Formats: sequence, C-alpha cells, structure tokens
Amino acid sequence: SAEWSGSSDLGLASTALTNDYVNASVYGMISNYIAIARHPLGSDACEAVKVWKWSSQGATFESHLNTAPVTGDVAAKTTGGAIYEYNPADLADQSSDPIFGN
Repeated sequence: SAEWSGSSDLGLASTALTNDYVNASVYGMISNYIAIARHPLGSDACEAVKVWKWSSQGATFESHLNTAPVTGDVAAKTTGGAIYEYNPADLADQSSDPIFGN
C-alpha cells in the first residue's frame, strides 16, 4: 500500500510496537540484511527473531521492498536462509505463525 512505500513517515516511534510505523529516512538507507522480530503486543520484549542477508547487497531498504509485483519462478530476495535465529521451542502460537512456525 502507499503507506508502506517509504515516501513519508507513518505513525509514531513511541507506538511503533502497537501500531503501523514507517520511518521514511530509514527506507533510504543501505540495507544488506533484513530482520523480522516478534514482540508481544505493546511490549518491546523480543519473543523471536530471524535475520536474512539480501541477495542484492548495497541497495536501499526501499529498493528491496518496492519492486514490481511478479508471479511465477522468481529469484529469492534473500540468500542462504536465515543467518541468525532465536526461536524458542515454547513460543506461544508457534504452529500458526508463518515466520516462526515449525
């Protein structure tokens, strides 16, 4: 959606873990890795995290995320699988989590 294009700020840093949040200046920075972290709603405690290396190095975060939609046989955006993972066995609702489910 337009809100996630990175062209303007969305939300507040103070509510980033409870509401949508985009910092436009970060979208313009070079990003060689991407991490997905899971937090309990309203908390800054990290329950689980995975980190991947982008296949294309030296590009901005915006360029990694704002590519034209494609279908079919498309090269992966990341390479080599997760390079770091913290995913405890007793993570709540793990079976229904698309990122941290086993």
